[in-house]
Amino acid sequence: MERIHEIMDRELPAIGAKNERIIQGPYYKGVSEINGSSLKLRFSAECEGRSLNRVTTFLNEEIIELMKREEIEIAAR
Repeated sequence: MERIHEIMDRELPAIGAKNERIIQGPYYKGVSEINGSSLKLRFSAECEGRSLNRVTTFLNEEIIELMKREEIEIAAR
Protein backbone atom coordinates (compact mmCIF):
# COMPACT_ATOMS: atom_id res chain seq x y z
CA MET A 1 0.00 0.00 0.00
CA GLU A 2 2.87 2.36 0.68
CA ARG A 3 3.98 2.00 -2.94
CA ILE A 4 0.46 2.83 -4.17
CA HIS A 5 0.43 5.98 -2.02
CA GLU A 6 3.80 7.06 -3.39
CA ILE A 7 2.77 6.47 -7.00
CA MET A 8 -0.51 8.34 -6.59
CA ASP A 9 1.13 11.29 -4.83
CA ARG A 10 3.67 11.50 -7.63
CA GLU A 11 1.44 10.89 -10.66
CA LEU A 12 -2.08 12.18 -9.96
CA PRO A 13 -1.25 15.90 -10.33
CA ALA A 14 0.06 15.27 -13.86
CA ILE A 15 -2.96 13.16 -14.74
CA GLY A 16 -5.29 15.92 -13.56
CA ALA A 17 -3.41 18.53 -15.56
CA LYS A 18 -4.01 16.54 -18.76
CA ASN A 19 -7.78 17.09 -18.66
CA GLU A 20 -9.24 20.60 -18.74
CA ARG A 21 -12.58 19.33 -17.43
CA ILE A 22 -11.02 18.57 -14.04
CA ILE A 23 -11.40 21.59 -11.77
CA GLN A 24 -9.58 20.10 -8.73
CA GLY A 25 -7.83 16.83 -8.18
CA PRO A 26 -7.78 13.97 -8.77
CA TYR A 27 -7.18 12.79 -5.24
CA TYR A 28 -6.43 9.29 -3.97
CA LYS A 29 -8.86 8.50 -1.14
CA GLY A 30 -7.58 5.07 -0.12
CA VAL A 31 -9.06 1.60 -0.15
CA SER A 32 -12.86 1.48 -0.33
CA GLU A 33 -13.32 -2.29 -0.40
CA ILE A 34 -11.40 -5.51 0.14
CA ASN A 35 -12.70 -8.64 -1.58
CA GLY A 36 -10.53 -11.72 -1.25
CA SER A 37 -7.22 -10.84 -2.86
CA SER A 38 -8.50 -7.70 -4.60
CA LEU A 39 -8.79 -4.10 -3.49
CA LYS A 40 -10.98 -1.29 -4.75
CA LEU A 41 -9.21 2.05 -4.66
CA ARG A 42 -11.19 5.26 -4.37
CA PHE A 43 -10.40 8.48 -6.20
CA SER A 44 -12.16 11.81 -6.41
CA ALA A 45 -11.96 14.87 -8.61
CA GLU A 46 -14.06 17.97 -8.96
CA CYS A 47 -15.63 18.72 -12.33
CA GLU A 48 -18.79 20.24 -13.75
CA GLY A 49 -21.74 17.86 -13.48
CA ARG A 50 -22.14 17.52 -17.23
CA SER A 51 -18.52 16.34 -17.50
CA LEU A 52 -18.79 13.61 -14.87
CA ASN A 53 -18.96 10.62 -17.23
CA ARG A 54 -16.11 11.87 -19.42
CA VAL A 55 -13.90 12.66 -16.44
CA THR A 56 -14.66 9.29 -14.82
CA THR A 57 -13.77 7.44 -18.03
CA PHE A 58 -10.62 9.52 -18.48
CA LEU A 59 -9.44 8.88 -14.91
CA ASN A 60 -10.19 5.16 -15.09
CA GLU A 61 -8.19 4.81 -18.30
CA GLU A 62 -5.29 6.89 -16.98
CA ILE A 63 -5.10 4.96 -13.72
CA ILE A 64 -5.21 1.62 -15.54
CA GLU A 65 -2.31 2.73 -17.75
CA LEU A 66 -0.42 4.03 -14.71
CA MET A 67 -0.81 0.69 -12.94
CA LYS A 68 0.44 -1.14 -16.03
CA ARG A 69 3.50 1.15 -16.30
CA GLU A 70 4.26 0.60 -12.63
CA GLU A 71 3.77 -3.16 -13.05
CA ILE A 72 0.96 -3.33 -10.51
CA GLU A 73 -1.41 -6.15 -11.36
CA ILE A 74 -5.03 -5.16 -11.79
CA ALA A 75 -8.01 -7.46 -12.11
CA ALA A 76 -9.69 -7.64 -15.49
CA ARG A 77 -13.47 -7.79 -15.45
